[in-house]
Amino acid sequence: MAFLYGFSAVGLQDFIFRTNVLQEIIGASEIIKSIDDLGKDLQDFFGKNDISLNKNPEIILASAGNLRAIFDDEADLQKVVLHLHKLIAMKSYGLGISQAVVKYDGDYASATSLLESKLKIARNKLDFPLDFSHCILKHNPKTAFPQSPNTQSDDKYRKIDKSTFQKLQAFDNFDESNPNSINELSKLKNAKNKIALIYADGNALGNIVRALSKDEMKSFSTTLDNATKESFAKSSTQIKDKYGEIKIREVICGGDDLVVVCNADIALDFAKAFLEHFENLTQNIHKNQNLTACAAIAFFNHKYPIHYALKLAKDLCKEAKIRSKALDSTNPPSSLMFHNIQSSAVQSFSAFIDDELSLGKNQGKEHIVRLDFGAYFLHNQSRATIPTIEHLLSLVQIFRETDAPTSRLRQWLSMLDSSKNLAYNELKQIAKIYDAFATKHDSAFKNLHKDLSLSNLIIQKDGFSKTPIYDIISLISNTAQTSKIKKGDLDE
Repeated sequence: MAFLYGFSAVGLQDFIFRTNVLQEIIGASEIIKSIDDLGKDLQDFFGKNDISLNKNPEIILASAGNLRAIFDDEADLQKVVLHLHKLIAMKSYGLGISQAVVKYDGDYASATSLLESKLKIARNKLDFPLDFSHCILKHNPKTAFPQSPNTQSDDKYRKIDKSTFQKLQAFDNFDESNPNSINELSKLKNAKNKIALIYADGNALGNIVRALSKDEMKSFSTTLDNATKESFAKSSTQIKDKYGEIKIREVICGGDDLVVVCNADIALDFAKAFLEHFENLTQNIHKNQNLTACAAIAFFNHKYPIHYALKLAKDLCKEAKIRSKALDSTNPPSSLMFHNIQSSAVQSFSAFIDDELSLGKNQGKEHIVRLDFGAYFLHNQSRATIPTIEHLLSLVQIFRETDAPTSRLRQWLSMLDSSKNLAYNELKQIAKIYDAFATKHDSAFKNLHKDLSLSNLIIQKDGFSKTPIYDIISLISNTAQTSKIKKGDLDE
């Protein structure tokens, strides 16, 4: 009898982004990669731990902390279920682990559906931590986990917990073979002390995956994983060619997921390039079906807790998916959203909309103007009302010009919050004074949305009154002049 075995890392992103120390983030990322690698040859991994398997199982998926395999040797399966959890837990303190098994009779779709249900149940079971301790023990103040005694002489290994120790060891191994890699968040910041976290995720994969056979799933998962990694590599090369150098660090890159931290100046260009390459590399991925993806960018100060930035980026990506599905629920188009974190408060994106991105609330519901103009799409879907990333970048570049009314429009946004009538009159005055600017760049406004112009910056979109000016000014305020950057301009 054959069995379908599933293993999943639980809380993977929390494990990686537990602190703001980039060396620990890189180390955690390397630990996850090592888990993926061991899944590709379980017989060898168990052999190194003095446990013999009769043969390797058939690996269906080994990516992003997930393993799916088919065993036809029940004795081998029992050893894996008994020991793999412990062996991985010992090398990745703080990472949650779930595993499940179902009988496999050749119907992969039914078996994997049942397996995923069991894995969801397993994820909700309490996993007793290996580094559990009494409160009287000394703790690492950065993580609140108990300090682990060690014999390392390096100061960075003192007064830290076991999980942090393992991450730093993994980083040291990585650093030996990559001595020139960026290893501090402060080295990623731009001239305005801003860093960007980019989160990307594939769209509507469930529509394809749930109907795949075993062999199709093996091929699909491998192709998808390679496409994501190649998209990252090609995007990095493309941005490096444009800017002369690239300040970016890949954290998660596998399956259909991407998480990177980078210099804020390159974030929008990089995200756009990744979405383009991902679409191109996943064309006809299965029976003439193509994939798209949504991305999100959280801009934040380099000292801001990065796990909060990740939470916001995930919320933004979820919102981008909702707005993409509103256009096409079967094949949602690629899109992205972004937000600049200005406060220390930790909020969901919906809370940011209510607290920061809705102007005129004190004037009544009918006077509210929303500032969340996205999502911005990779393609306009042949519609003049769909804002694209390319047209947004074009307008940002135009507003960087010295004759642009950027300062006056900042004041206009402030007026919108206090008096819509006052703001209306101010915009009429701006349009009159900057008539030459408005005439010269009218097509750029119309490209972003057919109803936009300098004299009409509030339009009906997604059922609300919205303006793109906040997004444009936000990008200008938090990123450098990118079109003239050449090699060496991004040096610290």
